[in-house]
Amino acid sequence: VQVEFIVADATGPIPEQVDEEAQVAMPPLSAGGNALNLNTRYTFTNFIVGLWVARSLGPTGFGAFSVAFATYLIALNASRGVATDALLVRFSGVDLEAWRGAVAGSTGTAITVGTVGGAVCVVVGIVLTAPIDLPFLALGVTMPGLLLQDSWRFAFFSAGRGRQAFANDLVWALSLVPLLA
Repeated sequence: VQVEFIVADATGPIPEQVDEEAQVAMPPLSAGGNALNLNTRYTFTNFIVGLWVARSLGPTGFGAFSVAFATYLIALNASRGVATDALLVRFSGVDLEAWRGAVAGSTGTAITVGTVGGAVCVVVGIVLTAPIDLPFLALGVTMPGLLLQDSWRFAFFSAGRGRQAFANDLVWALSLVPLLA
């Protein structure tokens, strides 16, 4: 199995834009609004999860969740640094084939970071005792999927596909409903 890391492309030549019609559409005036809308929705769902956990688990459970959530945020930002930041900078507005190749590398990198980080979290969850063990075990199992979902969110945004990024976030938010019930 060969894994191509998008970060390796950050030092190479900038992909040339071949054909105006084949380029990924990137509306110039709405790009900032899309970023604000995406981040607002993402932050709101994280806030709702935090409220639910605080109300459901009490101070000790919320503290354990907070440590695991902080670990997730570190892994998320590491994944963004090596996977999606380069995608946004280098592959916004390029032709579709270049974008697809970059997205494949970006999502592969996110899954790799998630798998390695998830494995570390599982080990931490096995070594530690309650109340911190279960949040780390849960994070370890779900981290690859969480980082993959985030990388697709940024991939859609880099292509100017706000509706698909919204749909991606909506599926993520709706998947939380049965978990929080």
